[in-house]
Amino acid sequence: MGGLFKQQDLSVFTKQFASLEVRVNVEEQVIENIIATLKTEVKKETPTRELVLECLRSLRNVVAGVKTNQKTVAALLHNQIEFWNYFDESIEKVKAEKDDQMLNILRCSVQLIGNLMVGQTSYQLEIFSPLTRILEKLLTEVEDPKCHNFACMIILTLQKNEENLKDVLADYYKVLASFLPEIVRILESEESSNNSDFTHLCFELFLESPDFLPFLISKDRVGLLPHLPQPILPSTMTLLSTDFTFLTDILLTTTLGSITQLVPTHILSLTHILAESAGQDQYRAVLQSHKSLVLNTLYLLKMVHEAGKAGVENLNVLGKLSDVEKRQGGDKDNITENPTFGFKENLIQLLTNLVWDHAENKTTVGELEGLALILDCSQMDARNPLITQRVVLAVRALTNAHPVNQEILAGLKKVGAADGDLLKELGMERDREGKIRKIEV
Repeated sequence: MGGLFKQQDLSVFTKQFASLEVRVNVEEQVIENIIATLKTEVKKETPTRELVLECLRSLRNVVAGVKTNQKTVAALLHNQIEFWNYFDESIEKVKAEKDDQMLNILRCSVQLIGNLMVGQTSYQLEIFSPLTRILEKLLTEVEDPKCHNFACMIILTLQKNEENLKDVLADYYKVLASFLPEIVRILESEESSNNSDFTHLCFELFLESPDFLPFLISKDRVGLLPHLPQPILPSTMTLLSTDFTFLTDILLTTTLGSITQLVPTHILSLTHILAESAGQDQYRAVLQSHKSLVLNTLYLLKMVHEAGKAGVENLNVLGKLSDVEKRQGGDKDNITENPTFGFKENLIQLLTNLVWDHAENKTTVGELEGLALILDCSQMDARNPLITQRVVLAVRALTNAHPVNQEILAGLKKVGAADGDLLKELGMERDREGKIRKIEV
């Protein structure tokens, strides 16, 4: 036991190992003695935490950027000390105690594992399972920004080694993607810009790769909308389209009674993205081929429209001149800043783009009485200031080069609140018998 070090010795090593030259030339016996000191201390019923911490600091420093030291320490650490068990115990103690020494021990342990992994693919493969279990606990159970940041340093190392890991580890993408919701939560909840550099880098790398997104649940994936790199990849747009149908399926099986049913599911923001994207060549074919997207958009429009007519708060039509004047006059408290502002017109825009030059989708919407529904949405509405223009475009898209829908339109007895004006916008009029026909030039 004469090879064990005292705390002052370890403090000297910690400082010396800041030099790469010293690290490269360190004797293996010194490393072995540091490990032996750590092993002896952690087995005690009441370890001296200052001594444990200094051992970890020395080991963290000595392995940085030196492959031989990485391999030596990794082998000794896991063979002589049940390090994963010690990790678990440290996490539990940090949760139970308010002790800075214990917290620093946990932080340093994470840093040590992180330094051991850099450039060591075989080690990353070997420890992947116990490591990712520990990472989950660090992100979900430990409330410490530095621990979170150091955990993300490790995740970042695994991300950067994707090419060497993905084919060997069957659950590589699935496991790493499981950390993403917690990383988002951490970034949104912690005001710790000085302690979150790795967290931000890790998050950005997640967003750059489309391979992690399929393993997220719809709610979490849609929550990433504001952060997704532009332009969105077609494969990602397909996922978002599926998310829309999944989330609206849930909504359509309930009674739309309040705005709280729309906001948490992110349907509002997702509708806006899909409405804009469906009008772009790179996405149109992908989105138009998704039949459930067409159906759910139509059914959701019907649901929202009926809720508005029933006077449901935040969805009811604001059609009085005074309501419009309030909006134009800058009264944003209850209109433009409300999450539902423009929602109905976004649904109509999405439906318009989904049927544009697509005969099958036009037929589907026509058969499901979509024309009558859209025309009934034409009333002036301060919540949806472009609603009339959207209705005009939608009717044109549905009836252009589609005789069946043209007949359906001609047979409608009611064309919404803006009856005469809307018909004029469409280049149509009612004859004396009440039938709709094109205006003769």
